[in-house]
Amino acid sequence: MSTPDPELELWKARAAIFEYSYDEVLAAIKHQDDKLNRTLTATAFLTAAAVALFSSRGGDVLFEGSGTSVRLVFFVVFVVSVVFAVASMLAAIGPTAPLSALKRRHKKRGINRPESLLFYRLISTDPKWDTYLEDDETTLYRRLAKNFHDEAKTLSHRNNYKVARSQEASAFVQLAILALALLGIFSSMKFAMDTRWKLASALVLALLVLPLWDVANMHIYQFPVRASRLNYALVALLTLLVGVNLLLGLYGHSQWAAMYSALGGFLATRLAIARRWPATALLTAAIAVAVGVLVA
Repeated sequence: MSTPDPELELWKARAAIFEYSYDEVLAAIKHQDDKLNRTLTATAFLTAAAVALFSSRGGDVLFEGSGTSVRLVFFVVFVVSVVFAVASMLAAIGPTAPLSALKRRHKKRGINRPESLLFYRLISTDPKWDTYLEDDETTLYRRLAKNFHDEAKTLSHRNNYKVARSQEASAFVQLAILALALLGIFSSMKFAMDTRWKLASALVLALLVLPLWDVANMHIYQFPVRASRLNYALVALLTLLVGVNLLLGLYGHSQWAAMYSALGGFLATRLAIARRWPATALLTAAIAVAVGVLVA
């Protein structure tokens, strides 16, 4: 009975361990792609609904003192939001960097990257691929363990990229949904203009408050998250200022300025989810715009 090779057993064990990491990261990427595909499908249905609603018959709607069509503006906001959302989703689904650039970067840094037994593009361009059948088992398991280890790290960075772009896409999808809802509210001829403005204002404010409600529930149910108190305080201040502007719009203040401030503030709160300090800058800019509308 032959004695097991200690080095072979060592590399087998390492390959098995890092295979778990590789499988978990790969599953996370597949899950993220599934979410993006479902969001793309939902966006297609939303677009069909928006086109049908905008094309429906009904008198045009104008804010007081303005000749701009309310329905047209909200439809344009919807279309632009969908375009940015789809662009972000497609970028997230696609590859993150060209392979040639990666290879050049590794060569410049003097990194001797091992031949891959996993990555299809490296396999397809590997001139020594056929010779690996002649390698001993220890060499192959060493290479496999290093491949699992390296690819798990590479794919984890790719998944971080996908998550960031998905959050951007989600922000624009939410803005598109808000624009579609506002289009529906102002397309209804059964309500007076003041009533439609009140309904639209209530909807915008409710959606602006949602991040505060979310973080409150996270604390109640002990969700493991580190929230920025500064950013949530800025969200509360922004909601207050937007609410005042929308209320003044009901009594003859610039309605378009108030609505643009509300839409911009809403988008800022959704884009603020991704990173802390850029979020602070976004929310501060939205607050400055709301203050400008208030004092104008």
